[in-house]
Amino acid sequence: MARGSEIANLKVRDIRNVTYNKVTGYRVLFTTTKTREDGRSVFIDPSYNMTCPVYWLSRLLSERKKKEVSGEMLFGDIDTKSISGMLQRVAAAMKWEGNFTSHSLRIGGASEAVLQGMPRATIQLLGDWSSDAVDRYFKSSVDFGKKVTKEMGL
Repeated sequence: MARGSEIANLKVRDIRNVTYNKVTGYRVLFTTTKTREDGRSVFIDPSYNMTCPVYWLSRLLSERKKKEVSGEMLFGDIDTKSISGMLQRVAAAMKWEGNFTSHSLRIGGASEAVLQGMPRATIQLLGDWSSDAVDRYFKSSVDFGKKVTKEMGL
């Protein structure tokens, strides 16, 4: 649930393979964020499925090393505009309608966390929300739930 600017500014040195509570994953250091000048650190644990962030991050780091990619930026020279462009191209290829931007990743992460029953305080912490802005994701998920129930005739 990182902001597009936080993703774009990640450096290779900001990623550390660590073991926490007997689980091996990655510690990601966001050196500067919208709400914290001193940055924040997030532990990413494996999900062991096809979208596992630990697997894909390991693969990215391995490919960078194998191909001797230079430069300190984890994803190369990108910004929020280029992230938005990538998402728009994927959406177009999938024939999805909508206005997709780098913020869509943040919205999608928060909305899915709500649907999976993650507590509000945890989502607020993971997304680094310092305000009640996180509440809009709870509302949209509740509305979505009501719509599904109605469409099911219940």
